[in-house]
Amino acid sequence: MRTSAAPSVVLLAVTLAGCAAPTHTLVAQRAPEVTSGTFQHEGPSLTLSYRGKLYEARQFPVSKSQDLDALRRRYGSGTYFNGIFSGLNRNHYVYSAQPELRSADGDSMQCKLGWRANRTPVGTCITSDQSRIDLAFK
Repeated sequence: MRTSAAPSVVLLAVTLAGCAAPTHTLVAQRAPEVTSGTFQHEGPSLTLSYRGKLYEARQFPVSKSQDLDALRRRYGSGTYFNGIFSGLNRNHYVYSAQPELRSADGDSMQCKLGWRANRTPVGTCITSDQSRIDLAFK
């Protein structure tokens, strides 16, 4: 009997690809000083290229919350709300983070990000010279 390793290889590739953290890229901004940016959930990490410098933040805390009282008012106390309350339905979580990004020369900017479950992050950053950068990722 001849066996093939191909199914195992395919399964391994699918498993590894499923573990890869989603990375979001910055949507084109109105501020020409921002040339690129990425947000990665795993880690998490945020990078921005601003005025020729790379700013980075890694391993910052991300808060997760949901307003169960508002969800109960909206959906009642039926099966759908019970799924939310028990944690089986995670579509109603709201995430937020406030990373401080630093460049190699020590310059920094403070950012505030927020996003709902299954959505991409949006937010703002305030640079050391008090310039405001609006962020949106895809």
